[in-house]
Amino acid sequence: MRDDRQDRVAAPEELNEDDHRWIEDPNARPNWPAQYAREAGGQWTAAHRRLIAKLRAEGAQYINEKLDHLRNQLGVPHNGWTFQRTQGSAQVVMDAQDELKRLQLRAQANRADRHRLHNSPSPATSVAEGPRKPTTQEWWKLSAILGVCIAIEAVANSYLLASALTTGLVGAFITAIVVSFLNVGALGAGIGLLLSALRRRTAQSGLFYGSLVAWGAAALLLNLLVGRHREAFARLIDAREQQISGAVETNMATATEMASAIPYIPSSWQFESLLFFCLGVALCVFGFFKGYTFIGAEDPHRARRELDHQKAAILSEYHSLSERYRGRLTEDLRASVAGWVEGLERAWQNAINDKEDLKANWSGGSLLAQVEALFITAYNDSHAEKIDQPMLDEHREKAGIDISFPATPADVQVPNEARDIIRKWIERDQKAFFEDISAQTKEIDRVWTDYRPLIVDELAAAE
Repeated sequence: MRDDRQDRVAAPEELNEDDHRWIEDPNARPNWPAQYAREAGGQWTAAHRRLIAKLRAEGAQYINEKLDHLRNQLGVPHNGWTFQRTQGSAQVVMDAQDELKRLQLRAQANRADRHRLHNSPSPATSVAEGPRKPTTQEWWKLSAILGVCIAIEAVANSYLLASALTTGLVGAFITAIVVSFLNVGALGAGIGLLLSALRRRTAQSGLFYGSLVAWGAAALLLNLLVGRHREAFARLIDAREQQISGAVETNMATATEMASAIPYIPSSWQFESLLFFCLGVALCVFGFFKGYTFIGAEDPHRARRELDHQKAAILSEYHSLSERYRGRLTEDLRASVAGWVEGLERAWQNAINDKEDLKANWSGGSLLAQVEALFITAYNDSHAEKIDQPMLDEHREKAGIDISFPATPADVQVPNEARDIIRKWIERDQKAFFEDISAQTKEIDRVWTDYRPLIVDELAAAE
């Protein structure tokens, strides 16, 4: 039984697809020979000409695609490889020298700073240290800590407020945030910053301790007021649940009226209100502590510690420099250059193999025989007039139809260029490149040693 799928007529758009699997796969069959035969309309010679032209175009396109990877290897990467091979090692040495120069300047600055610090008055005999100026990062850190504390207190109270207030969860959370900000931010951290400044600027301890007592009383009073309101909210919820309709409208004014009857004794409140009061006092004290200790006196040893840290960093970078740049030469650069040639050789060999396989099939006539056999079968199935292989052979010979291998001069030039690069690398460039890598490695060691007095000795002289 004949397989109808093999004689499937290709749609016109399929004739333009760049699908050349049939050239590599003996079991695959192109669709276009049958299409040309069935569209011949009895003019098989014209269709035969189209058949051969299409076959040559397919072969040329196949070669072109197989050379694409090789062309890419010879494009921009070739220019980069040429630079790395001829100037890459020298560039690595220049980079090493530039880093050594920067380390030298840092060592000189470190020594100068140490000299000034050594000749400055000692903290014991100098004027009292002024306040340390916090960095922007420290301000952000303080704000983040206070924000977490405010959020903790607000979340702890927002659920109760949402259940009691008619404004709902959003209004309750905003109210809780405002109260928490006043407690932790303003009364806690804000007063802590103010008392810290007062402590530094005045020698009157009575004023400071009096202000501290006043702050404590204010913190206690604020949290008592907030706790009473929370207790009032809790009692309003209880009262609402006891009513049948539960439609009593609750707001801040209602809570204030009920709070007037609640004593300022936390032990008489509900347990949750007592815990909220304790939490509010604790967070207010914590905020005060963070604010009070945020700006302290300048550490007289801080500058020396920073200079010691800078010195250690300079020495670490210097001692690791030779190994780092030797690695860039002997590992990174060498592997990059040699690897590019190895990749080029693989791409060249693959392109040559594919091209030679196609040439062998072409010269042997297997590809031509395949498409002409499909053409004959499809034509004879569609037309009363029959054709055979000798008729096609005679037509090709009399009409002078070109059936030569469809390779262009460019298809020959690209593999030859790759071959010349590979051959030149093996015969001459590889040895010269490796010798240059070895010489530049020694140059890095020499430069690294020359800079030792300018960096290591310079830092040691500052002690």
